[in-house]
Amino acid sequence: MRDSFKAVLGLAMMLSGPVLAADPLSTATGQVAVGDYRAALTSLERLEPAHAAAASALFLRAVALAGSGELDEAAALFERLIADHPELPEAYNNLAALRARQGQLAEAKVLLERALHTDERYATVYENLSTIYVEMARGSYAKALRLEAGAQPPRLEVLVALGVAPAAVPMQQVAAAPATLPAVKSLPATKPALPAEPAVKPAPAAEPAPAAEPAPAAEPAPAAEPVPAAEPVPAAEPAPVAEAPEAVRLAVLNALRGWAGAWSQQNVDAYLAYYDAEFAPEGMTREAWETERRNRLSRPAWIRIELEDVSVQAPVADAVQVTLRQRYASPGYKDITLKSLTLALRDGIWMITNEANIKVQR
Repeated sequence: MRDSFKAVLGLAMMLSGPVLAADPLSTATGQVAVGDYRAALTSLERLEPAHAAAASALFLRAVALAGSGELDEAAALFERLIADHPELPEAYNNLAALRARQGQLAEAKVLLERALHTDERYATVYENLSTIYVEMARGSYAKALRLEAGAQPPRLEVLVALGVAPAAVPMQQVAAAPATLPAVKSLPATKPALPAEPAVKPAPAAEPAPAAEPAPAAEPAPAAEPVPAAEPVPAAEPAPVAEAPEAVRLAVLNALRGWAGAWSQQNVDAYLAYYDAEFAPEGMTREAWETERRNRLSRPAWIRIELEDVSVQAPVADAVQVTLRQRYASPGYKDITLKSLTLALRDGIWMITNEANIKVQR
């Protein structure tokens, strides 16, 4: 992310083409590019009413208002653009940037996810959404440990032109289609119950009474009828596992993109932020596991992580089961791992609560 709103605008505006002094819209575009937001607003006032109401003019005006510090007016204008032109990812992205600056991360996340629904190619939207996930994950982790996060609101990159050709997505690709990998194995069916013991055992025949003069011997008591054995209980059918709803699947994929991206960038703090506070690594303490992960992520000169064949299933509410194929590469080592992860929804973000390697191929 850029360090200042002005620097971001200047970089992005290099894509907007030459400035024509005779055209108020082009003049305002150039003024925004150099950070002269007040002058840009003045130039936009010279537009004909019909031209001033165009989406491009309204969008540039909102950008100039935001650059001038009039955030509420800018947000209202971006909201108007979203209502009138819901197909424009730029408006969602920029409103999300304003909300993030105001500390409203949950709303920023929703806006960025909506932007992806309009055009999934925008690299800026992906980067901003990844930033939001990391910040929210850090906040959730700090809250679970009852610590103060102490971080400044993140600054997201702002788009300043409509219809600019999107850049290629600069992060690891995650398959969008449902998985070709097998689903997580169901629990084995329960064994049939063993036949029950007879409820009442047959009573032994009574001993004949000693013969008495001249009384006949007593008849033996009849044996009790045994209770028939219980019928075996049939094996329970495994409950079908539901595919996750599309909105949930996309949110989980975005979380996995951020996780894999932080791993590839060897950003240990961001990587660890994707793990829930209750994540318990098998065979070691959480502290020892984090130390080990820091060493393993920091040691190689570079790391490349690619995720393929991702399947997202929702066996219970607010939790998903994911299977995927993970390709790992670093200098001198590479492998392909079939992996299972469980993610749970924590304060509006998906956090890893369990991770297991099913099969490793080298």
